[in-house]
Amino acid sequence: MKKMLITLLLSSSSLCYAMQTVNFQTQSYTCNGKKITKTTSESTLLANCKGAKVRNASVVVGAPPQKNAGGGGNAVALPSQGEDDEDGDDANMERVKFYADDGTYMKCFYKNGALFKCKAKVTKPAASASSNS
Repeated sequence: MKKMLITLLLSSSSLCYAMQTVNFQTQSYTCNGKKITKTTSESTLLANCKGAKVRNASVVVGAPPQKNAGGGGNAVALPSQGEDDEDGDDANMERVKFYADDGTYMKCFYKNGALFKCKAKVTKPAASASSNS
């Protein structure tokens, strides 16, 4: 019983911070009155959304993560993204974090300059206070 209670408490607390993938066909978000769609560019988000920040990260698709060699050796370096990438294995992923007009915290991921997906923080509706007069 005690384990079940702990599990329930941990899972409910993690739901407070859950983000869900945005479905642009059923959900609508705006920044400065401009609707966010599957074709919205990074520059549009940066120019119109509150608190917009971009983070760049080069990711080698299909390669194992960087590992530290045993015995205190040097880390094994992964190949960097360069102009000689003929087979297109490297992808440039960028993440834009921002707040939509309605206050929803969002993250949009761009892969090679195209919108890959967006996630929105799930918020619970505010409980209305009832007064007893």
